[in-house]
Amino acid sequence: MVYWLRRASIAVVALVVIIGLWWLLGSRGSADSPTSAASTGAVASAAPSAPSSLAPMPTPTASGDALSSAPEAVDPASGEAAAPGEILDCKNSDISVVAFAEKDSYKVGAKPVLRMTIQNISDVACKRDVGPKANSLEVTSGGYHVWSSDDCGSSDQSKIITLQPGKKVGTGIEWNGKVTTKGCPTKGTDAKPGRYQVTGKNLKSKSPAGNFSLTK
Repeated sequence: MVYWLRRASIAVVALVVIIGLWWLLGSRGSADSPTSAASTGAVASAAPSAPSSLAPMPTPTASGDALSSAPEAVDPASGEAAAPGEILDCKNSDISVVAFAEKDSYKVGAKPVLRMTIQNISDVACKRDVGPKANSLEVTSGGYHVWSSDDCGSSDQSKIITLQPGKKVGTGIEWNGKVTTKGCPTKGTDAKPGRYQVTGKNLKSKSPAGNFSLTK
């Protein structure tokens, strides 16, 4: 009798151990199941990645090609793109005008020679009217008008040329030393001794003042 009791006790203990191992292995298997991993992966892939502020989106173009580094020439008057190889009119900001008297000092009654230069200061060739119609020279003293090349009759003669970058053209006129007003109603009187300034203008591009003097 004692023998069978001992055999039954051993069997019960073995059964408890087997049930315990089955429960332990079953719980670990469910934690590592593919369903759980797939669920975790789905959640991770659903979260959007933060965009990088250091990588801006490329600017789209009409053709879808990469943007060209070469700027397209645009007509300053119409704003339309110029045809390849077409030379546009110069903008006033492309032109530098300098005016000066040929000598620093002249005697009253002499005829000072006044000159001006017109230069393309841009980096592209452009067209510009450099004829008498577009140009004028004015003499002032103390801010007052003394004489202008347009006072006694302006010209309607144009001369349109292509100015290459840095290209400079010059023109000049001999001032008779008389004081005049617009329309030239009188022959004018001789300008008095003193300091004078000459400024030049090509279309809307104006020069700084150049100084000279008249002496007795």
